[in-house]
Amino acid sequence: MKTTADIAALLVAEADRGERVHGPHPTMHHSAAVLREEFDELWDEVKRDDLERAKFEAVQVGAMAIRFLRESERWGKPVPKRRSK
Repeated sequence: MKTTADIAALLVAEADRGERVHGPHPTMHHSAAVLREEFDELWDEVKRDDLERAKFEAVQVGAMAIRFLRESERWGKPVPKRRSK
């Protein structure tokens, strides 16, 4: 079984690969649309009851979420800092 650190590294590597291949997302709307598309593909595999394909798509969703947060710096909207309790 993969550890959380292994999974996080996989997501970051996929986010990096996607940016190298496709370039940065130019806007928040574009990035959200890509994230939504990946989530829809994940949901399709879940409905097909295909765990292996669903896990592949889950990696895509996670990578796109990372890209959204990382690239938001370029859109002039910094990632919010977590409030301390």
